[in-house]
Amino acid sequence: MATLDSRTSAVCQQLDGQEFPVSEAQAGVNLPPMHAHCRSTTISVISEKCLENLERRAKNPDGTTSKVPADMSYKEWQENQRTAIDKSAKSDIINKTSEKITDYNSAKKVLESRNVIFDSSLKNIDEKCLVCNAERLDYLINKFSAAQKYINENKFTFKAKNMKSIGSCSYNYSGSSQTISLGINHYLSAESYIEQQKRRIESGFKMSVAEENLLNYTINHEFGHFIENIIIHNMKESKGFAKVYQKASKANSSEKFKKIINKWYDKRAYEIEKEIAKIAHSKDKRINVINYKKFVSRYGKQSSQEFFAEIFANSQGGNPNILGEAMNDYLERVFK
Repeated sequence: MATLDSRTSAVCQQLDGQEFPVSEAQAGVNLPPMHAHCRSTTISVISEKCLENLERRAKNPDGTTSKVPADMSYKEWQENQRTAIDKSAKSDIINKTSEKITDYNSAKKVLESRNVIFDSSLKNIDEKCLVCNAERLDYLINKFSAAQKYINENKFTFKAKNMKSIGSCSYNYSGSSQTISLGINHYLSAESYIEQQKRRIESGFKMSVAEENLLNYTINHEFGHFIENIIIHNMKESKGFAKVYQKASKANSSEKFKKIINKWYDKRAYEIEKEIAKIAHSKDKRINVINYKKFVSRYGKQSSQEFFAEIFANSQGGNPNILGEAMNDYLERVFK
């Protein structure tokens, strides 16, 4: 029996409600603990007649708890949650974009209304940079309903921190938390950031975007990582993530655990990259699965994940190339 909340791992979600003979019990395979910090437990088999009068407790996305039928599986509970969130998100989304973002306080108010955790560290970046990036983040969440749905069900943080890179998007393996961060030292001046991006684009290190979208290039890029993480998270059941996680949980070091999990993620990202290339080919026969990388920035060639983020930035930057157009088609198919 798994815990009914958004933090439950994929393997425990899949095993919830399943029955196994005691003689076949194997810890980490079909008997908790399934992994480190596992919260699942076991109970004896209860007849259907007895279950009719029993309930189990579940945690709602807003932190409150409720009771559901005892025979409701994790998958059934999760589907009910998604249906309820979809209805509320559709009715609220227009109202949440009505307030204009002009400073730190208004940015905080608007994004927190979307259930974004707006970290106070964002006070450390230039206000013009903050306003532009907060507006863009609000716009992207509004544009992609899957993003708002994820944020309503899970933990999503927007922050700034001292780091070498311009931005980052971190993601935990359970899929219950993501964080987009902006590098403070890169956002001390809007003018300096824009000039920096121009040089990167001119050198081919970054993708081309419209002039007016230079200042929000990084938030577009990191949001691309955020969106791909959601897409891959939704593949977990169909692509056998639970079995991979079980295998990784038996690794004798955290490094081996990460290597096994990352290999699965990398394979999914590579599949997505090839799918976008195929869409580009369908739009222009001169593009194929070999030469498509000519249309990718040098940074986007580093990995399939960076390919996605760079092409996403291009697709949302107001001046998409053939891959940017293919990205838009791909996202429309995935989130239809």
